[in-house]
Amino acid sequence: MKMSSDNRIAKSLKIRVAAAVQQADAPEPPHTTNGDEERYADKCGTYTKGLKQDSPGRVNLDAYKSLKTALASGKFADFEKIVVGGSRTQNGPQGGLAFDLEGADSGQFGNAPSPANQESVVVVPIPPRSPAPPTERN
Repeated sequence: MKMSSDNRIAKSLKIRVAAAVQQADAPEPPHTTNGDEERYADKCGTYTKGLKQDSPGRVNLDAYKSLKTALASGKFADFEKIVVGGSRTQNGPQGGLAFDLEGADSGQFGNAPSPANQESVVVVPIPPRSPAPPTERN
């Protein structure tokens, strides 16, 4: 790596690298789900906007699997294989995979306090559970 001979630039780099190392040492807090994905085999309580649907509010399970595959791999080719419904497209589905270049990475904030990230309160609460579908109600 070519280093600048400018003292201010070199000092700025040293400060940024030290801050990045300190932030990388912050532990990752838990990212607890609300259980809807496991609770509903048909994924009716799960985000499926833009995916192929078998009926209103019922995602096509192969389409849902294609989304999960893409999210797990992070590969562009897998995102291109997401099974969408009709002419709709996904709007920036890889946005959550981007790296934060200022401060701690977004993965270091979760549903528990993270004092190492200067947070003493829950930053990202667990989402509310979906109500039971009509077939599960009494």
